[in-house]
Amino acid sequence: FNTSYRQNVFSTGRYQKLVASMHFARHMGGHVAMFHCPSILLVIVSWTSFWLHLRVAHARILMSILLLLGHMALAVLPRALLIRDLAYMTLVDVWMGIGTTFIFLALLETVAVLFLHRDREGGPSADGVTRPEDGGEAIPMTDFLKPGNSLSKRKLGSTKLDFVSRILFPALYLLINIIYWSYISSL
Repeated sequence: FNTSYRQNVFSTGRYQKLVASMHFARHMGGHVAMFHCPSILLVIVSWTSFWLHLRVAHARILMSILLLLGHMALAVLPRALLIRDLAYMTLVDVWMGIGTTFIFLALLETVAVLFLHRDREGGPSADGVTRPEDGGEAIPMTDFLKPGNSLSKRKLGSTKLDFVSRILFPALYLLINIIYWSYISSL
């Protein structure tokens, strides 16, 4: 808090004025610990689905959906706890939107991998249900690799997509982090 006296000259005369200047500093520690760190961890954990085998596809999808729901719940907390009456978007909202987008894209990648893999194996019947030999209905959840079809015999687009995602997702997230935190530090 600084004060000073200045004189201004107007057409009606010379006047003194008191000038007060205040400098506000933002303490980010609480926000980083409460919102940013958990958000970063949830996004990083969503990438573990890229390393899971196709035989545990149900686990990949379930994990992605749960992480997406958890991040969406985390995204609501800043508004609910700290900034209730703001009508405009804040940087915390932008950060949470970026994290939610990355987790959603990881879920879409899992669905695309499963689609590519099932499409190469013939997939289910026209109505979407795989029918066993006895005529009953079964929706397979775990065994997407048929016996005798190893991944080494043929290159699947699904495994290529997983491999590219293992590199692309962290690299893009790191780039966005550098841009975001350099902007935050310049404020």
